[in-house]
Amino acid sequence: MSRFQPRPGQKEVLSFTQGRMGITAVPGAGKTHTLAELAARLVARIDDDQEVLVVTLVNSAVNNLKRRINEA
Repeated sequence: MSRFQPRPGQKEVLSFTQGRMGITAVPGAGKTHTLAELAARLVARIDDDQEVLVVTLVNSAVNNLKRRINEA
């Protein structure tokens, strides 16, 4: 995994294992970084017949998420 050192609120997000989750926060709060780390963790432990879906509001976040997931 990456060298990401989550803050307490981010740790709560990273403990997510299943279901739906929505995250709202102010700009610069670390949403993209936290979601990328979570996605990388989930992908690393899923079975071949499972998928992880990350949806973002803005297209500019897509490349950022891809890059960060690949780096994690």
